[in-house]
Amino acid sequence: MKWVEQDARLISRRLQGYLAQLAKECPNIWSWVDNMRAARGKTLPNWPNWCFLPSNGSYSLATRGRAKDLDPVAGMDLWTLDHKIAALVAWRPTQGIYRFHPEVFSALWDTPVDGDIPVELLYRLPEWCCYIDCYEQHTPDDYDPDLHLPGFFVHLECDGSGGHPHLNIVLDGGIYEDFAPYSLHISGGKNVADMFVEFFDELERTKRQTGGEIPENWAREKALAVQRLSKSVKPLMSLVLYLCSTSSEFRDARGTDKLPARAKPTKTKRGERVFAPDHPTIWETGYRIGRLIQQARADRNYSEGTSEGTHASPSPHIRKPHWHSFWKGPKEDPKKRELIAHWLPPIPVGYKPGDEIVPTIHPVK
Repeated sequence: MKWVEQDARLISRRLQGYLAQLAKECPNIWSWVDNMRAARGKTLPNWPNWCFLPSNGSYSLATRGRAKDLDPVAGMDLWTLDHKIAALVAWRPTQGIYRFHPEVFSALWDTPVDGDIPVELLYRLPEWCCYIDCYEQHTPDDYDPDLHLPGFFVHLECDGSGGHPHLNIVLDGGIYEDFAPYSLHISGGKNVADMFVEFFDELERTKRQTGGEIPENWAREKALAVQRLSKSVKPLMSLVLYLCSTSSEFRDARGTDKLPARAKPTKTKRGERVFAPDHPTIWETGYRIGRLIQQARADRNYSEGTSEGTHASPSPHIRKPHWHSFWKGPKEDPKKRELIAHWLPPIPVGYKPGDEIVPTIHPVK
């Protein structure tokens, strides 16, 4: 894999530029967001803490915050505009940019996410919305194999009453007009394909209820779309799952001892508000494991180049990474059971005594 590392300062400026552009198009958007959140559980229905703003809210911003004719910028349709706004307003309060160690990113990208996903894990996203730096990675989309992906936003969303939870992955094409959203419905334990099937099923139900047109070959089109989208999203989902896992590692690139968390609202005379930080935070992710894997590979290459004879020690090697999860707690009391899920990284074997990576399980309550 060829890495094209981006300057962290340029990433920060680009993403803050997106916020500035959105505020320019919708001058009162941050006040509208504060008012909606202040009305939560009062004049508006309540919704879960893991959701910054429900889909009803982002849709109203997309429709009322635009020009009167709702003419999307640069041909962007309302669906894309809605999801772009939802991602940016949820990312603004913390502005976390997650930069994986290249070894960890590469291993996660190649770790298959083929079985059922422990969706309970997704509710543990460290912030309302996270931005994952992809080092200008090529997308796995067969329809556009040369498309570069600087990064993507990921956040959880639901409807106004807290129902229909879904995970939104919004690809950042590198400019404000180039966003591509994926919406995965995560109710129940399902694999990535099932999540897309449920999305298309709901789309079909909505079209029928509103009198929309259903193509004659809808079943075939849906099957092809599910197959294509699933292939594109699986490596991204592996990165997202790491952020939520019990084995994740985060470090502030500025050297502080803080860790990622959802922002706490501040009480003001106009009600609670969520103030944006002055600048994004770069979270170095998987830094310790990445260094060990990198060193193990270097030692392996050295050993393979210098070993002589039949009695040479086995050269260091890397065990294949995979996901592992299990439930902890009494089976007779489901409320006391918790999901323990972690990523078993590429484990350096034969590296140095005591330095092999042994996964540690940290129960999360």
